Amino acid sequence: AQPASEEVTSRLVNGIIFKLNGRLDARDFMYNWYPARIVDIDYNEAKALIHFERWNKRFDEWIAFDSERLRPLISFTAPEKAIVHPAFGTTSGGIQQPSLLDKMMAMKPS
Repeated sequence: AQPASEEVTSRLVNGIIFKLNGRLDARDFMYNWYPARIVDIDYNEAKALIHFERWNKRFDEWIAFDSERLRPLISFTAPEKAIVHPAFGTTSGGIQQPSLLDKMMAMKPS
């Protein structure tokens, strides 16, 4: 892969911001969705090296930006699988707590 140029540090495609360490949902070859992280990017080829969270890095794979296998985080995965994302109700230790979304919904007038 070619390193990202200094001018290009991210790209928005299908609601996903492609940048190093960006998080998203990714579908594996068995058609299961998992939270994942972008570990490398080839802007010239418009693809990203995807690391499925909690998987060995040998399963990392290059996937095109416009692939049906990539979606914004929490599109297809359960919020409790997306650790280190307090807005969706979990902490880095995976401890459940009221999410920002739950708090906002509680304040919404009926």
